[in-house]
Amino acid sequence: MEKFKSAIIGHTRKGDFGHRLDKTFENFPDVETVAVVDFNPKGIEGQKKNFPEAEFYTNVEEMLYNHDVTLLTICQRNPSTRLDIFKSCKGKSIKGIICEKPLAVTTKEANEILEICDQSNISLVVAHRRANPYESYARELIKTGKIGDLITIKSRGKCDQRSGGEDLAVLGIHMMDSMRYMVGCEVKSVNAKILKKSKKIVPSDIHYGNEGIGLVAGDTVFANYLFENGVMGMFESYPIKTTVEKHSSFFGFEVYGSTGILCVRNSPLGEMSYLDDCVWISEPTKNNWKKIQIQSWDKIASEKRTSASNEILADALLTKLRTGHVNENVSWGYDAFKATEMIGATLKSAVINSEVELPLGDLENPYLNW
Repeated sequence: MEKFKSAIIGHTRKGDFGHRLDKTFENFPDVETVAVVDFNPKGIEGQKKNFPEAEFYTNVEEMLYNHDVTLLTICQRNPSTRLDIFKSCKGKSIKGIICEKPLAVTTKEANEILEICDQSNISLVVAHRRANPYESYARELIKTGKIGDLITIKSRGKCDQRSGGEDLAVLGIHMMDSMRYMVGCEVKSVNAKILKKSKKIVPSDIHYGNEGIGLVAGDTVFANYLFENGVMGMFESYPIKTTVEKHSSFFGFEVYGSTGILCVRNSPLGEMSYLDDCVWISEPTKNNWKKIQIQSWDKIASEKRTSASNEILADALLTKLRTGHVNENVSWGYDAFKATEMIGATLKSAVINSEVELPLGDLENPYLNW
């Protein structure tokens, strides 16, 4: 079996190495990590313990000059250098990339990244939450009619100290991908309101968010997404003071059908419940919520489920490189682009106070020229 040479990119104290993405190929004997890039020289010593056989760099171009790697893992959560990293990969030996979310700061950057991957024949996987057995099982239940005809899907972020624009950018990007995955088609239009202290945002509310996510505004988001098949998706984020555990339980979505409701929460750990009724509150004596469990997943220790989710990404990428098979239960580059575009349309709708049709014509962040 062909052995793949792999490199890892991260940035200590500026997005670090993501959600354990540096360990993505740890349990794949056919993948050899030969190089590690940390843009922060102070972080290299720590990574040497994890990859004693690898060579270390602070510069992507130098690493790619010295190594003909087939696989690349872009780990840092901070997307401010994403586009530059992909530009460095253009025309090189790389055939597969796993990238932390978000793919890019703006839809325009995400589109440029897709163009680079297409031109260089690079398969790109992005670490969104559909790479979780509870999400893939929820989609299977929807497709087989478990909840009847699909009507709406309602999602939210964690509604923590990042509520509003930052929650939309950091966790809402996951929900954009998950909604599109569950519904199974493209978004036709978006109608959104973004507020700050209960009032519509104005240009003076715009600021740069944390971890390189770009321009954000507001502490509250209410957005509706009309899909091409008539299903309505929703995302909301608002400030609530509660426990860390409850904030994590906010993160997720409910899928409403004509005969039942599915509730998926707390990814990547994963929780799912099912109500055999189209009404949220039923008679106390019947149709109570039932917890759905995937035993093979739940027996994995909670602290190891993020790594297990990352291995799903790795397996999908390696399978595509070897056989050409595309696993729809992970987010590929185009999926991540469409999720980014949904975010861009949300911002534009809030700015112009009107419905916005997709695909977008202007791919820049709408806040730039407001």
